[in-house]
Amino acid sequence: MSKQRSDSALDTKLCHEQGPLSQETRRLILDEVWDVGGSHFKVAEDVDAYDAYFQEYQRRYEQLPYPGLADWSHRHILVVVGLLKNVTRSRTAIIEDVRQALSNSVASRSEKVLEDAVALAANLWLMMDVHDWEGDQALQDFICARLLSAPVLTDSFRLPKAFNARNLGKVAGMDIFWTSDLTQHLTLRNDDTKVALFHHVSLLELHHASESKVLPQDFVEETFRTLALLVPYSDLKVRRWYKAIRKELHLDPKAGSCTYLRAGERKIDQFKYWRDRLIMIKETYDDHEPRGLVQFWRDDRKTAQWWTFWIAIAVFFFAVVQCTVGALQVYKAYHPSKDGN
Repeated sequence: MSKQRSDSALDTKLCHEQGPLSQETRRLILDEVWDVGGSHFKVAEDVDAYDAYFQEYQRRYEQLPYPGLADWSHRHILVVVGLLKNVTRSRTAIIEDVRQALSNSVASRSEKVLEDAVALAANLWLMMDVHDWEGDQALQDFICARLLSAPVLTDSFRLPKAFNARNLGKVAGMDIFWTSDLTQHLTLRNDDTKVALFHHVSLLELHHASESKVLPQDFVEETFRTLALLVPYSDLKVRRWYKAIRKELHLDPKAGSCTYLRAGERKIDQFKYWRDRLIMIKETYDDHEPRGLVQFWRDDRKTAQWWTFWIAIAVFFFAVVQCTVGALQVYKAYHPSKDGN
């Protein structure tokens, strides 16, 4: 009986949810979506780790136009997630599957509503925007085209330890745009002044543990390594920086706790799926010229040039001091004080 009452939380209409989802609702959704074992989400701390994930889920359905999915519940969305897991089905076929599966349980079954339901369910499961998923394209082919393509660029270099998200802003003046769309990870935008970083590491861990390998394990592990590179836990300044913005922007705390990358692991040829995007960011980072003394001070990408600049500044400063002292001495010589000193 208690199990029945517990499961009823999934029958709450999306439009009736007020405030954050309850822990029980979150646990039930996690259990339904992820086949990682029944004991995985037993304690409250396990569920609380997915705050950022559920905030994004709520933001998505709250932004849908009314009435839209007004008569849809969490359980209806979970049915769509289950249908999406047949990744060989096309978008058109999935939408028809949803129409048939829910023909007796929801009133809103227009094409637009079904498309919104599929998009919301895909975001809950994959954290991907699927609005440009073609009608006759299988979901696995869409994922492959967006994320799993072979790299094109063949550059060979090692990414320096200073190449991290904090320095992209401090040194190169690039803003970090934290995204909940995995397909946008490491993309440049706004004329290369912004870098998008996907922060939902907790979700990636679920994909890694899940028996449904819709995202290949080596892809998930490489995504972890991009975050270890750009938000290194071993760097105290970066760790403090991320902790401060994490609370303000409601980011996944695990994005700042990925394992440290050794020198060999920072070689660009160690990255397969994200190599081209990392190379583009590195080129933009290297091409940026510092503006103002503050950026010059922070910019130690070219050590010899940095020392040359600041030695020149120091020499200039001492020359100005010497000239000033000399001028004062000359003035004193021609304008002695009245007491003769």
